Amino acid sequence: MLLGLIKLISNTYIFASISIISRIFQGFGSALSSTLVYSIVSFLCNEEELKTKIGYLELGYYLGVTIGPPFSAFFSHYFSFSSPFIICGSIFIVCLFFVRYLDETIDDDKDEIIDNEELGFFKILFNFVII
Repeated sequence: MLLGLIKLISNTYIFASISIISRIFQGFGSALSSTLVYSIVSFLCNEEELKTKIGYLELGYYLGVTIGPPFSAFFSHYFSFSSPFIICGSIFIVCLFFVRYLDETIDDDKDEIIDNEELGFFKILFNFVII
């Protein structure tokens, strides 16, 4: 999100090189996060609801890809260039609270999912990163 301020760079060569480097990091981050999310969902869901959960993940991803550019263009045009970044950052902060709630929900259901092991959402995330 902070790389959105790249527009303020006036030197063309620095702008191009930082743009290419940021796209490379974005590609690696997208590949790693999507693989991790699919692994966690397949680990936490049983076979009957796995197809539905993966479908919801795909729907959310492609809905974001479809709605994101018009959303950003609208707010950039009618407000300022930094307004989409401020709005997305605010949504991210709100999502952090929901992730904390999700962590408590997974902890409540862990006896059914994981044979009495003490694993929360972030511990599962850490275990998938290590593996």
